[in-house]
Amino acid sequence: MSPDREWCLQWLDAWTSIPGAVMRMVTLVCCVCLLGSCRPKPPTPATNEAASKPVAPAIVGLPVTMTVKQRSQTVVPGSSQGLTLSAGDITRGKVEAALRSESGVFLQPAFMEEGDRRPFEYQQGKYELALVKLDNALVGEDFATFTLSEAASEEKLTEAQKIDRLIARVESLEGATFLRNGSEHSPADAAQHLREKRARAGDAVKTVDDFIEQVGSKSSLSGDEYEIRFRDGRVVKAGEFLRREAAESTGKADAVQRAP
Repeated sequence: MSPDREWCLQWLDAWTSIPGAVMRMVTLVCCVCLLGSCRPKPPTPATNEAASKPVAPAIVGLPVTMTVKQRSQTVVPGSSQGLTLSAGDITRGKVEAALRSESGVFLQPAFMEEGDRRPFEYQQGKYELALVKLDNALVGEDFATFTLSEAASEEKLTEAQKIDRLIARVESLEGATFLRNGSEHSPADAAQHLREKRARAGDAVKTVDDFIEQVGSKSSLSGDEYEIRFRDGRVVKAGEFLRREAAESTGKADAVQRAP
């Protein structure tokens, strides 16, 4: 208790001993005023300096080029040792590439050809891994050269890059099952199938709509529609899922709930 407040309370205790109603009233008013002045000041709201500071990028120094020997891995520069890029066998113009973090694989292994791009998210940042060149020597070691860069905004993406993002979205569906021609496939297998089917389609697939209609919606052999069963048991048509994702990425979806 502050000295001023204690002094006021002592005067209140002695109030009844003061003779005369007027004197007692004057003393009471003085004590009330003093008590009011003794109130502690409200604490000054603390400023959240962390919230006002911009989030530091998870990967710095981009774009960066990395050359990886087949069946080996390398730390991604600028990731503070947090990311590792691995390359599998280089054969038939393809290499299986994957990205791993300290917590495990987060960009699943998938075959890439020269020019292929794989978008991904890491610690709130959006990035893109591209295969630039394959050196497949008859004698000696084989190497794959990649570039890692920040992902372009949706407005600046080409149709091919938008298709890459759709395939990456399928690949990221943790716990989901891709249903094709009566068989079940993991998201990674489904994404690889879509990449290979797209490659076979060649120039027939130029836009996102072409990809969804000719590659991602149904089997070209049986005509049966592809389906996706999510881990909560819901089943949706793959074509519907891809159209929703494409619409949301461009801000054109109307009251459509995003599938997990």
